[in-house]
Amino acid sequence: MRLNASAPPRRTTPSLLLAVLGAVLLLVGGLLVLAPDRAAAADPLLSRGKPATSSSVEDTGYEPARAFDGDPATRWASAEGSDPEWLSVDLGAPASVSRVRLKWEAAYAKTYRVEISADGTSWTPLATESAGNGGTDDWTGLSGKGRHVRVLGTTRGTPYGYSLYEVEVYGTPDGTTPTTPPPTTPPPTGAFTVVAAGDIAAECTASSSSCAHPKTAAQAQRINPAFYLTMGDNQYDDARLSDYRNYYDKSWGAFKAKTRPVPGNHETYDPAGPLAG
Repeated sequence: MRLNASAPPRRTTPSLLLAVLGAVLLLVGGLLVLAPDRAAAADPLLSRGKPATSSSVEDTGYEPARAFDGDPATRWASAEGSDPEWLSVDLGAPASVSRVRLKWEAAYAKTYRVEISADGTSWTPLATESAGNGGTDDWTGLSGKGRHVRVLGTTRGTPYGYSLYEVEVYGTPDGTTPTTPPPTTPPPTGAFTVVAAGDIAAECTASSSSCAHPKTAAQAQRINPAFYLTMGDNQYDDARLSDYRNYYDKSWGAFKAKTRPVPGNHETYDPAGPLAG
């Protein structure tokens, strides 16, 4: 049963569910219509898989995280014979909590509180149980804001400790100011100049009158474009490092930081052979 937010928070009991179902049956003349739980649909589950801590653990396999893993077969269990004990979850960010659902193992709490905190130190009660009988306690109509939610058991219902199969916290994350992305350099607008050249990988230098590459590279540098686009043969036939040092670095390599090369069609013939270097 979903209680109105204005009503005091309380847990849904089996007898109350039967009474509500009976009233619905009478109203629809024998046709049972189950309305969806609007709160569950509107308010997401916030606690699944979040970091959890507790005042104690009975043994290995009963750690706090077991109560928030969504597995109905796992559970948290406190040390036996001790009061009080608590189980807490960090929602990861501040939230408005509207509902908390507890699924008790046989070791239930006779009296306990559901509490909320902004810092995990100072706690405010959300709901209080003074006559617990185990099973499932579904607290609806809650109204509290914080990042941490805990169940504080004050009186055990059995000689054992406290044990919960699952704790489900529902609500809505508080709004936060979106992170402003770092500024980026806007793309250039308007007219700009580009120099494009092809077949720049010639094995010659300015000392040769027939070598055009140093002259065209110098002319391209004087134009000072926004960037250079080199096309075709950008790689020397043998792709030797010495070729790039002797030829490329002394011509087109002078402005390689502004060059946008397009892959050429020359490859290394034998990088492990006699031409390597």
